[in-house]
Amino acid sequence: MLSKYTIVGMAVGIVISGIGIWALADSLINPVRTVEFDENLEAGNQQTYSFNAPANSEQEIAVVGDSARIALTKPGGPEHGYVFKTNGDLNWKLDDGGRNIVKVQNTGESDLNVSGAFEVEKDPIFFTYHILVITSGVIIMGFSAVSVSYTHLRAHETRHDL
Repeated sequence: MLSKYTIVGMAVGIVISGIGIWALADSLINPVRTVEFDENLEAGNQQTYSFNAPANSEQEIAVVGDSARIALTKPGGPEHGYVFKTNGDLNWKLDDGGRNIVKVQNTGESDLNVSGAFEVEKDPIFFTYHILVITSGVIIMGFSAVSVSYTHLRAHETRHDL
């Protein structure tokens, strides 16, 4: 018969490994995620967005306020500047994947609302994190199984001492 600590340890190990397997499968099936944002910039402030985007991804950003300047650097291209009065929308589709840098500066007298959505590649380091979570669950299950063997061995030794 298994002890309650063994059962709990095995259950925890299975749950942890299951979470790691689910996260790994999700990252392999959906390598691109959409990051949506909506924030305000005070007058004179600047915000920079830097991200890796896959080829054929669509990016969009919108500004609402007195005036704004957006500097956009796409993969393999020079920086392009855009100036907007009151409202402005900027959309682009990437031919080649790579690093995008978007600098938004509030050049007006009041707050500027910046919103948009970027399609970004998931960071490859998360693959390693998922493997580590799966391994941790397996190690927990292993220690739980060892406690079964150790408990069984101790019970067996006790019988011989009688």
